[in-house]
Amino acid sequence: IIRVEDGLVKYRDTYPGGPAAFFADISQETYVIKHALYALQTLVADGVVIYRCYVVWQSVQVIILPSMLWCGVAVTGVHAVYNTLRYNTSIFTQELATWILGFFISTIAANVLSSGLLAYRIWAIERDTGTIPASTKGTMMPIVRVLVDAAALYSVTLVTALICFVCSNNGEFVMVDLVVPIISIAFYMILIRIAINRNHSYFSTVGTIANMEQGDLQEYPMKPLQVHIAELHAVAVLQLQNRE
Repeated sequence: IIRVEDGLVKYRDTYPGGPAAFFADISQETYVIKHALYALQTLVADGVVIYRCYVVWQSVQVIILPSMLWCGVAVTGVHAVYNTLRYNTSIFTQELATWILGFFISTIAANVLSSGLLAYRIWAIERDTGTIPASTKGTMMPIVRVLVDAAALYSVTLVTALICFVCSNNGEFVMVDLVVPIISIAFYMILIRIAINRNHSYFSTVGTIANMEQGDLQEYPMKPLQVHIAELHAVAVLQLQNRE
């Protein structure tokens, strides 16, 4: 927001070349800070996905390749941000394009591989428990669908940004600005949808128990109970008279 305000409002009439030249200048402080934060956010997001993969698999060997890709994201991201300070040129030049291209490829590969391993593990657990009756187990397929949806959303955005960058299209700037909020959306989408699924399963279970109890009451209906209070009172009066 600050960068947009600087280019369109603050330096609109004073910057040489106008707003177009301002946004094309990668040596601007706001540009460097924005892409540094984007690289840091990408590292955090990919690291969380790799950690989830480790928690589900409980094996370090499974996350060796994703961890190597994560290191590649860190190296290429740092070099890409650093080179923007050294070269006051376009991002599509050879000095910057190599590192930026490596950054995009590394983060796409790390995200797809980690999400795929995570979804496969959950699906395999669901398949192995297929012999258990459905009424006594909780299905994990909604979780798999949530993971696939989040990974697809993030990956499609990254692939689109990569295509724009390879084609030297300025749409890459737009896609990078979209990736930043999409990372947060994909992350919280998993938590929210799993919470919604848990609440739905809870209310479904409560409804099933209520229906079972209602069926039991209908199977064993209560019979009317008759109490002869007048007859008991008369008997008690006669007994008192006899004693007297």
